[in-house]
Amino acid sequence: MASNSSIAGIEALFVGGMVALLAITIFICLVVGILKLIALYRLFEKAGEKGWKAIIPIYNSYVLTRLTWDTKYFWISLGVSLCSSLIIQTNTDISGNPNSLAAFIELSFWIFTIIMNIFYCIKIAKSYGKSEGFAIGLIFLNTIFICILAFGKAAYIGPEGVKPKSAKSTTKKTTTKSAKK
Repeated sequence: MASNSSIAGIEALFVGGMVALLAITIFICLVVGILKLIALYRLFEKAGEKGWKAIIPIYNSYVLTRLTWDTKYFWISLGVSLCSSLIIQTNTDISGNPNSLAAFIELSFWIFTIIMNIFYCIKIAKSYGKSEGFAIGLIFLNTIFICILAFGKAAYIGPEGVKPKSAKSTTKKTTTKSAKK
């Protein structure tokens, strides 16, 4: 039979190992988060936006959605996320049992969010002149592929890979046409 001091030593060793594992995990998450923030800063600058907009949570998602897609999809995704959060908070009935209808609605919202994120990654890839294959990389290894976009040779083309028509080029074409007549 083991003595109390050896059990206490084993417990202390286990707790110390768990604390070390937690510290390593937090460190890795901080490094990845800072790396992604720097990459978003560069992506915004490549698109002609001010880099500081990448630092502000939620607003950076709004700006990136505006650059790559349409802001109505940002508002739809935000609304679905908020509704999902409310359902998570109220997922039990009066007796404390899980509500199956609320769980089904919550699952539907999560599936919708995953599908929207897949389309979002495709739009980001196209906006920077990359293919659907690159979008698959964005879906599964997001931070790595965002860094490739930010620090690589990719250039911002426009929402969905279509160059936006500028007011100056339209004016020049009209002026040249009228001058030819």
